[in-house]
Amino acid sequence: PSVEAVALAVAAQAWVDADEIQRADTRSKRALAIRDELQGVEEDELIIFYARAKALNAAGEQAEATAVLRRADARLSELAAQISDPSWRARFCDAQSSDRDRILS
Repeated sequence: PSVEAVALAVAAQAWVDADEIQRADTRSKRALAIRDELQGVEEDELIIFYARAKALNAAGEQAEATAVLRRADARLSELAAQISDPSWRARFCDAQSSDRDRILS
């Protein structure tokens, strides 16, 4: 299921880019629901949040998109706190920031 969630998030990004907002909304909503059911995924978890926010922004739902991004920020803090080495923690946060910028641009 975690792979499905990430795949749906990636598909949602592509649908937004293709201006197929309803399809993006459906897939990003399902991706986030799977992530929430699992209470996280092993890899690329934050991409799911970013894809949902991108779809919501494209649909004109800025307030909801902002709420999803706040959840992403909170989850990033939780994940980063689990990394004891400061240099690895910084690399992790930088990589997530790059993903966020790339997806939301």
